[in-house]
Amino acid sequence: MLYKYRNLRNYKWIEDTIRQNRLYASVYTKLNDPMEGIFRHRGLHKDILKKLKTDKGNLRICSLSEKYDDTLMWSHYANGERGIVIGINNDIHLAQNVIPIRYEGIPTVETDNITAVEILSFKKPEWKYEQEVRVFTNEDFVSVKIEEIILGSRISCKNELRIRELVKEVNSVNPNNKIRIEKLEKVLFRA
Repeated sequence: MLYKYRNLRNYKWIEDTIRQNRLYASVYTKLNDPMEGIFRHRGLHKDILKKLKTDKGNLRICSLSEKYDDTLMWSHYANGERGIVIGINNDIHLAQNVIPIRYEGIPTVETDNITAVEILSFKKPEWKYEQEVRVFTNEDFVSVKIEEIILGSRISCKNELRIRELVKEVNSVNPNNKIRIEKLEKVLFRA
């Protein structure tokens, strides 16, 4: 399973995600790492550099994690355990361009056949805790199969109730694709 950490500040986004089984994909310049898309090169022709810049700008990225239980991830992306983590089916690999991040620093490009996806698959080692996997697309949204919602241990009663009611409604409409819902403290103690 892959995971998307989310705060609940924009509940309409969460509701859309759960109802539509889709995740938003952002342009790389809107991601939080200021070094996104940066690379070194040795003598690449200006036409190649221009093409890479255009290709990077046309791509959209949905960032996911291989883990659901990282304290820093909950703090940075799910409002200090007041948000949720959305667990999605790994079959996304079959239908999408899904690539694990390489935490090797800023890449050095020495060949003309490098792609924008390859450049955007590198991050500095400081980000390794995220265990990030990226879905690359040209669309605004990535279709997924949501399997579970993990509620943060500090989620408000109001938000917990809203999420539980939404999942119950979605499950009643689509009984063949039931979404599990659990609270973080229970999940952390799975056997």
